[in-house]
Amino acid sequence: MSFRIVTVCTGNVCRSPFAQLLLEKKLSKVPGIKVSSAGTLALVGQGVNEIMLPECARYGLDPGAFRARKFSARIGKEADLILTATWEQRQRILEDWPEYAAKIGVITGARSLPEAEPFSLASMRDWVRSQKQRSVTDVPDPYRQGPEVAEEAARIIDENLTLLVQWLTAPGGGGRRRRSA
Repeated sequence: MSFRIVTVCTGNVCRSPFAQLLLEKKLSKVPGIKVSSAGTLALVGQGVNEIMLPECARYGLDPGAFRARKFSARIGKEADLILTATWEQRQRILEDWPEYAAKIGVITGARSLPEAEPFSLASMRDWVRSQKQRSVTDVPDPYRQGPEVAEEAARIIDENLTLLVQWLTAPGGGGRRRRSA
């Protein structure tokens, strides 16, 4: 299987690179899944912002080779799944490229992944289409904020990407496993 995931935020220096690096780590033993990131207003060529470096270290991520890039039609076309940090970023991309509606969702939408339905392109499309503004929250932007915001953003991204990875990689084709209380 070849499957491409793109994480998106504004500057592509805090949330989306953290999500990219974390997904790469979580999916490192899964063949055929490629992860990248981009920004709607990217600080092209910059590395991960210093506010996220302690979080990268805490999660065992190496941001050394990362460089920001701007989201484009080509990036969107090549992606199988686009995950934004905010509802506004999702909407901004859809204004320019409405044809991506079946493959663009918000990271925090992972809380609403199908409980029993196995992963497939069709179930993924149904999942992203089911996301509504009132049902997703934004990942807070740590850019020019304090370390508390970076820590909260990292925690939210990790929680949601853990659910996504469970769904993508569940034995027998998927279906998110219920967490015990």
